[in-house]
Amino acid sequence: MPMSRGLSAKASKARRPDPITPGPGLAQPFRGSTPTNVSRGRRPEPAPSFGGCGGSCDCRKCAATSQSTSPTAPTKGRTCSSSTGDNAALPPPRSPIARLFRGPGVRERSINVESIAEWEHLSDSTYAGRTLNLPAAPNPELIAAACRDPASAFAPGYAMWAIDNLLIQGDLESAADLCDWWKRHWEERRFMGVPILSYVTRQAAYCWSGLGRPARAEHELLASAKASIEAGQSPADAYYELGRILERFEAPARAASAFEAAASYAGESELASFARRDAQRLNTDLTWMRPNPGDLASELLCALRSRDAARIHSLASKTHFSIGRGSSHFQFVEPAIVLPLLVADLRLSRIFGDASRLEGEGGRRYLRVRGWAGVTFQEDLVFLLIRTAHGWEWSGIITMLEVQGTRELYARISPPGISETNHQLEIRIEAPWREGVGYQAGGAVAYSFIRASGFGGLFLSTRECGFGPGGFYYNTVDQHEGSDAFAVDFTRWQRLNFITPQNYSDDRHDGVVLACADGIVTMEDRGTIASIVTGDRSGLGNRITQILFDSTTGSPSPYTAIYLHLRGPNEIFVSPTMRVRQGWILGGMDTTGNATYAHLHFEIHDRRMPRPDQILGASVRPSPMSEQTLNDEDSTKCIVSNNRVVLITPADCPSVPPAFFEREYPGVCDLVAATEARAILCAPGLALCRDRCVDLQTDPRNCGRCGLGCSTNDCRGGRCVF
Repeated sequence: MPMSRGLSAKASKARRPDPITPGPGLAQPFRGSTPTNVSRGRRPEPAPSFGGCGGSCDCRKCAATSQSTSPTAPTKGRTCSSSTGDNAALPPPRSPIARLFRGPGVRERSINVESIAEWEHLSDSTYAGRTLNLPAAPNPELIAAACRDPASAFAPGYAMWAIDNLLIQGDLESAADLCDWWKRHWEERRFMGVPILSYVTRQAAYCWSGLGRPARAEHELLASAKASIEAGQSPADAYYELGRILERFEAPARAASAFEAAASYAGESELASFARRDAQRLNTDLTWMRPNPGDLASELLCALRSRDAARIHSLASKTHFSIGRGSSHFQFVEPAIVLPLLVADLRLSRIFGDASRLEGEGGRRYLRVRGWAGVTFQEDLVFLLIRTAHGWEWSGIITMLEVQGTRELYARISPPGISETNHQLEIRIEAPWREGVGYQAGGAVAYSFIRASGFGGLFLSTRECGFGPGGFYYNTVDQHEGSDAFAVDFTRWQRLNFITPQNYSDDRHDGVVLACADGIVTMEDRGTIASIVTGDRSGLGNRITQILFDSTTGSPSPYTAIYLHLRGPNEIFVSPTMRVRQGWILGGMDTTGNATYAHLHFEIHDRRMPRPDQILGASVRPSPMSEQTLNDEDSTKCIVSNNRVVLITPADCPSVPPAFFEREYPGVCDLVAATEARAILCAPGLALCRDRCVDLQTDPRNCGRCGLGCSTNDCRGGRCVF
């Protein structure tokens, strides 16, 4: 990659990073990077640029770098000042945002009104590039801003966003080089007490693993673990990711050691359970594994139809077997507890299914078997097939309808816990999906009771969000309890129209997750994770942690939101330390992590209510949400959002980058900016698909079918392959 790998002797002595020449990995400056707020109908003024280069400055070098790479740098009358010049004369900002960035290694005077304005501007530009499918376009501007003042509070964040941009673009080699460059300048930096190095080294490990160099990936993750330990943080995530990489590259002994280390640091968390079971799997014969999901589904369905108990037991995972409700989460359970009940109910049922019509994508498939009429299992059961480093395994059952026997089974697995009590929010939030679209809150437990009441389920199916076997609500044992007691799983179901009745079927609309309020993406409590592949069940999956702002004051509040089970890999549009605005597209709903079906797991924590097991504080009711309450009795309630999607388009509209639309279309910016609509408007001949305007005839990402959900690597010849 055409990028400087080190510092010259003179520059090293002055502690200045080399200017980075834009190349294939960094693309070209983002044309007209001053953003336009699409849905809110206003065009903000360009953010003021730095008046100086910071530190010990070479004026000519700084001016040349800025003018050649940053579209916002002034071309005339530009002055250069050191840390005792113009920047130092600026008064400290009154904004309480500044306190989030202060820390060791940060030049205090770098947090000023001007730098905060540029931080907001570059956040907008980075988000615009990612949503326009030009993720690396803002990189020259980001690198230039980081180079101008390496001691700035915001510099390591800018370079980190550039790394994520390259990962979204798929340029692993350039991203790995940029990670190395980042570590030479900001290795000691922290954000809110969390080492930024731990995030960057994990991204570097992802790059090296994808490039087939596990030794480099191992080196990066061990460095990440060391940084976390030195900062008093848990290195469990780094060790767990190391175990997964070593397992994939056939180093079972070292992988088992990494998993055991992760379990020891993770305490009693869900990650610890995964790590212990992964280590155990490496010490078994793996006779239940099959090379592909089709063969496994056929063999399993055959065993069920023939009521062959021995064969059913032999096909079940010995280490990762689990059971779950509707669209919620799994609970690990010993096969000896569940399988005898399953076999007994087979004698009372006439089941049917089709192994050639599996649902799911990525590393996860679902085999739906209907016709159950037993004591424990009735109507539909879904059998979960998961891809591992060793093949495919049958790793669980999903129940849709519960009867008394089912409830007794769940009570046996998870005895009742202690119900938490808490208050509602003191700030305003919007539902984290599109305006006018409804999602069902919880409903996994209430679904069966409502179905048994007669026409109650059919009546609820006519709602905007439909009705179905949803996820967990407040105070649900094993998952939504303790510090997460007031988390909510949100799902959406097909509406009943009495013409083509398809109620109780999943319908995520577009599955877009939006920011519920303005805020900052943080790195606390495992922070933001974007590297998990769709369908991957390990850990908690892709996630975003966001400090929420109070809309009345514009200041950080004590509340932190967590969005879980997002789509991946690298399909998240924000990065740590980035300024986020309400209505920004964060990512897509998915099944990554310990989820049964695709849903959004959403929770809010209050730092004023400390808990020993949660650094963010106790969870609180995410209510009111879009001016609708979610009280204890509101499981299955339909929440219709008021949240408008915010897109940012280049300021030099109507010229839109051809790489985005596959063609020039002069009127697209006018179409978008002239409306207050809740949806993105597309040019004639283009269609909205997964939050992008695409030509479905030529766009390979969707294989000619909007919503098919193929990843780029799964598209072959105009269709999805697995």
